[in-house]
Amino acid sequence: VLGHHPLDWLRDEELLAVRSLLGKHNALYLHGHMHRTFSRFEEGGGFPFLAIQTGACFQAREDEKWVNRLLWGVLDPDSQQLCIEPLRWSLSHQEWSLDGDAFPNKYRQDNYWVLNMPVTSETLDKEQPEGVMIQPPYGWLWIGKSFLNERRRLLEQEEIIRYFDGSIPSWKEALSPQIPRREVVGKILGSLRHNRTAEKLAVTVLLGAGGEGKSTALRQVVCDIVSQGGWHVLWRRSSVNAKLSPEFVLNHQFSPSETLLIVSDEADAIATQAYELVMALREKGRTNVQFLLCCRDTDWYGVKAHELRWDKQAIYTQEQLQDLSIEDASRIVSAWSEYGEQGMGQLSDLSQDEATRRFFEAAKEQNVQDGTFLGAMLQVRYGEALREHVRTLLLRLEEKSAPGGTLVDAFAYIAATHAENIQSLSNMVLAKTLGCTIRELQSKVLRPLGNEAALTISGQYILTRHRTIAEVAMDFLTNAPFDVQKDDLFVELVRSAIQLKRSGEFVPDLPTWRFLSSKFFAKGYEQLGIRLARTLVHESPTNSHFLTNLAKLLREAGEIEQSVEVFRSLPTDVRRDRALFYEWATVEGNADNQALDAWLSGVSLADQTEKRPPDNKRSQLSLAGIGIAFRELYHKYNYRIFIESCGASAQLGLSLDALNTKTRSNLEQNLSISKANGVNRMDLRVAFELLRKGILEAWEQREDDLPEWVPAADRLTFEKLSRVLRL
Repeated sequence: VLGHHPLDWLRDEELLAVRSLLGKHNALYLHGHMHRTFSRFEEGGGFPFLAIQTGACFQAREDEKWVNRLLWGVLDPDSQQLCIEPLRWSLSHQEWSLDGDAFPNKYRQDNYWVLNMPVTSETLDKEQPEGVMIQPPYGWLWIGKSFLNERRRLLEQEEIIRYFDGSIPSWKEALSPQIPRREVVGKILGSLRHNRTAEKLAVTVLLGAGGEGKSTALRQVVCDIVSQGGWHVLWRRSSVNAKLSPEFVLNHQFSPSETLLIVSDEADAIATQAYELVMALREKGRTNVQFLLCCRDTDWYGVKAHELRWDKQAIYTQEQLQDLSIEDASRIVSAWSEYGEQGMGQLSDLSQDEATRRFFEAAKEQNVQDGTFLGAMLQVRYGEALREHVRTLLLRLEEKSAPGGTLVDAFAYIAATHAENIQSLSNMVLAKTLGCTIRELQSKVLRPLGNEAALTISGQYILTRHRTIAEVAMDFLTNAPFDVQKDDLFVELVRSAIQLKRSGEFVPDLPTWRFLSSKFFAKGYEQLGIRLARTLVHESPTNSHFLTNLAKLLREAGEIEQSVEVFRSLPTDVRRDRALFYEWATVEGNADNQALDAWLSGVSLADQTEKRPPDNKRSQLSLAGIGIAFRELYHKYNYRIFIESCGASAQLGLSLDALNTKTRSNLEQNLSISKANGVNRMDLRVAFELLRKGILEAWEQREDDLPEWVPAADRLTFEKLSRVLRL
């Protein structure tokens, strides 16, 4: 309920009636009052309600004693918790800062305060198991019989078909007898019961690719465990940054015959936190606590959770949901058959045994990384009709508005990345691209797309439900009537990622966006690769890596003049590292400017370029490259110093350790050509001096002048290189 004034500003004859109404509905009353922020639990008609007051946001001038304030809040309807972030205006910093005095510290969790919503004593008795703390940490909730019973119902046929098509599972699907249980559900239940009987601290992990049915299986396990009684199930909501302290678990009181089960989907986000909690429980000798963790195997390995020594701290069981068994296939086909042609799809004319066999065989043929289960379901139920199914989905999405346009516009970014097997599209990058907040993205984009069986969330990353869907969708989206420009999608995503990074945000898997230009270029999409590289330079014009990469791609595409121009028009404040000068040298060599090539290769090795010395790899590359420039100069001008410098650079390069095959080949070729022209082996100190003389001679006859900030050859020294060469 929104109000302007505190309740005590109401007239006496109105106050009692308003309080009674708010109390009967256990309301949350949000109101303002000049400059104060606080909360209080109140009572009306014998029932509690919660009043939250915020100070005025734009009431006071900065030279007044009053301070402007505001509150950000999120209400979690499942856990019945209100999360509040109080802010106050900082005159000195000219920004909103945390208001630490707004609410009592007992409600504080990090930078927000968590208040329980008011409930009646009758509701508390019904909701909370005996001995369970009323308030779990923010982002966690107790799953009990009452919670599940409120969500238990027979699903409508439309909901069942949508689930079979790949919609994101929720509790109602997990509870439904219409959704069959996979073998892995029974295996995990057996493991949990065994560990409980043995009174052992235990960790069970369920891994698998996306689209294998992990989330459904996880929820089904929880539903079955709760129905047995004697288990306190604490569930992590994946959409929030939920933290669980050892103190909360250690102080949790319940009967010795009961077990606390801590459950998390997308568990890669809390793997380290869970491991530390397991260690704390082991140290305290707690044996009536178990963990059930679930996530994509790639995410689990990505955060190196598999390297943690779980087995040294607790009983550790890992289940891999990967291969579809014939028994699972039979149960699933039987469930489809209950819904006739809509359920069976292309299998509707077959016997159940034959349909089962085809489903089983299709699962074996699927790419494991893309999810065999969902992929096989789509293949056998839709077959060639999958294209029409996806087309209908896209037309439906086009009719629904969303940030940035329509749902089909948002879905295009998700489909484009997944179709290219890019699994790094995070919430924040997509939200930035669509011009909305994370909350708006979740409520107006991700949730509606999830309901349409169009996407899945993998930790902090967004994917379509299956890569096949993404590929088919892009076939349609890049043609009429949608006419999406695929290249534009990637340009916008890369731009958003770099802008977020530049503003100080942490961008998950940022290297994917930084190196996407090279990835597309290597796949043959040269124009897109160069366009993405230009986008990076436009957003970060002084980033030497981005500039070097753009010039490299232009060179490899045969656009030598453009590549040369990138370097010759560099901003004066760009970071000038060895890699930049090496690539610049290569570009000038390709432009038939071998003297500039030799000079710039020398700069890439010089003391003046960076404080740190050139490492083995950089020294090898530059010595091989400068040797090629020297031999070309010799062929052009017949100056003896150049072929001697070619041989000298080759001998120096070959003296280094860990040469890769290509670099060794170039060095040996330079050595062979110099030897054929009368250059014999020499002492490495003599070779080092010849290298320096060759660079100086090349600079003296350079084809063009370069910007003044490029150090002249007569100023270059190579003390750091000499140490790398052990001279």
